[in-house]
Amino acid sequence: MHLPHLSSNDRVFFRIDGNVPLENGKILNDFRLRALIPTLSFLKESGAAIMIATHIGRPVGFDPALSTKFLRPWFDNHGFSSFVLHENLRFDPREQQGSEELAQSYAQDFNWYLTDAWGVLHRHDTSVTLLPRLFPKNRRSIGLLIDHELEHLWPLRTGPQPPFVTMVGGGKPETKLSYLTDLVKTGHIQTIVPLPANIFSLLAALGKSVGLSLVTDELIEQARKLLAAAQAHSVELIFPKDFVIATGSWDGPRSIISANEPFPANAIGISVGPETLTQLTRIIAGAGTVFYNGLMGNIHDTVLNEPLFDALSSTNAYTVLGGGDAVSMAEKLGKLEKIGFCSTGGGSTLAFISGTELPGLVALGITH
Repeated sequence: MHLPHLSSNDRVFFRIDGNVPLENGKILNDFRLRALIPTLSFLKESGAAIMIATHIGRPVGFDPALSTKFLRPWFDNHGFSSFVLHENLRFDPREQQGSEELAQSYAQDFNWYLTDAWGVLHRHDTSVTLLPRLFPKNRRSIGLLIDHELEHLWPLRTGPQPPFVTMVGGGKPETKLSYLTDLVKTGHIQTIVPLPANIFSLLAALGKSVGLSLVTDELIEQARKLLAAAQAHSVELIFPKDFVIATGSWDGPRSIISANEPFPANAIGISVGPETLTQLTRIIAGAGTVFYNGLMGNIHDTVLNEPLFDALSSTNAYTVLGGGDAVSMAEKLGKLEKIGFCSTGGGSTLAFISGTELPGLVALGITH
């Protein structure tokens, strides 16, 4: 792609995905920020005035623990102290309400819109879809990060090497189940492995007991659509053979149960168990392409995740990790260099490979 020709007279609104994990004001993993360095360096060399804007987390109004001030030291330490850093965009509820008024207020001080926010291009946030349309077509563009994402993910969207295996866990099942249904309909996928928390909606749709695991009526309906689509398109859904559960709460005592056993009423599904991990290792070894999104347990649960990441890093398949948590785990386990491609997006990457038009790209005039 061609980056914009900028000068010291230009003023750029630069939308990024700086939604990095924070703990007590410290960045736990800066992969998403490091991926921006090529574009940040280009912007610095241009001499243009730069406003960096992002969201962090899911705040309801102002939340000091999610302030972008915690990102400031990272930009300063990497030589980008001249850039202005906007406060968390989602502190203003209009950011997620499609507010034309808010978009106008953002646009008035800038003559360029640039985005490298791959991880939110599937959203309809004001700064993602409305704001770019307020700039002339020749003054809105993507950066090097998104260009890099499109280059490496295009094969998964159009013709992945079979067998193509997609493994999806982690949060936000409300969007992931829908994208998986779309992926089934592309005809490119042979095997889907739903992992916690996505698997529990499918089990509930089949009448299985899942205790206190994340399930809603809406998710069950989405799960039924995925089950029907998989059957209609001869896509294999791999169900776990066993689970790691926690009793009482997420942090409660853990144990392993067979998938043939009903979940105790006060149990929460955390991860798949060792028998399932052995099964998944075989599936990964025989795959041509593997996309893995999400994480089992949390970012501190290295023991739960290590067998799966061992398999992902040793297969001959083309492997793609999607989402910050998965990439953080690969890095923590020392497996990052053995993965084919690490995407900065989770839901956005799944949406893209499922054939969905990403609203953030459409707003820039980019369609596929």
